[in-house]
Amino acid sequence: MLILGKPRAGKTTISKILCKRLDLVHINVENWLARLQEKVKNYEAPEEELEEGQSHPDFLTPLERSVWD
Repeated sequence: MLILGKPRAGKTTISKILCKRLDLVHINVENWLARLQEKVKNYEAPEEELEEGQSHPDFLTPLERSVWD
């Protein structure tokens, strides 16, 4: 479910109420994207070289990868 509206219209309040009543998870997209950008910015690739055919460890969750791509 996505709730859109003007600032201070009560989007967060109604979202939290609906999530509680419907047993859903509330995600603040702005905060989540900011944390994702910070996670990517602070990522440091492994120093050691990887063996041929080995991909480096993925540090993003599947959901984060789908948003980042």
